[in-house]
Amino acid sequence: MSVFEPQSIAVIGASAAEHKVGHMIFRNLVDQGYQGGLYPINPKGGEILGKTVYTTLEEIPGEVDLAIVVVPAKFVASVAKECGTKGVKWLVVITAGFSEVHTEEGLAMEAELVDICNQHNMNLVGPNCLGVLRPSIGMNASFGKDLPDAGNIALVSQSGAMAVAIMDTAPVLHLGFSLVLSIGNKAQLDECNYLELCAK
Repeated sequence: MSVFEPQSIAVIGASAAEHKVGHMIFRNLVDQGYQGGLYPINPKGGEILGKTVYTTLEEIPGEVDLAIVVVPAKFVASVAKECGTKGVKWLVVITAGFSEVHTEEGLAMEAELVDICNQHNMNLVGPNCLGVLRPSIGMNASFGKDLPDAGNIALVSQSGAMAVAIMDTAPVLHLGFSLVLSIGNKAQLDECNYLELCAK
């Protein structure tokens, strides 16, 4: 299952606090038309936007195609291992604090994350990215505010800010998108990999 057409999405680090990125991403998926399975994950449990919160990924019944990770950088590796054990095939790591900060710790955490994904045959988007948007299926798995209009342009951007700027300008230019993908640090897959996926 491609990152472009997931049948189920888990948001790991989903939050009931409206100002947090984990809430924004989950709210976008709930409110903007995504029809697949949606699973908020947070150790506190409870409920977010009418959806039962699972305390761990293991609690989710059935498969998870795509996991959006919005936890602090020091916890990302352990989350990635849980995703690998669950059989998740695509991991989108929104979290920053990896190679882009140019520290030994950041570089080491990113290398560990890539190793874990490779061991479990998981595809990694990011880390340090905006997320992925697919207007035709109502999927805004990002912390960008709105889905752009649907169209035939696939936008792959290293910079999340650049992707948002282009989407903000698109209505004036009458542009629509089949996909908007922010790839951040492109630690495992780069723009060439994504262009090949877009061509299929």
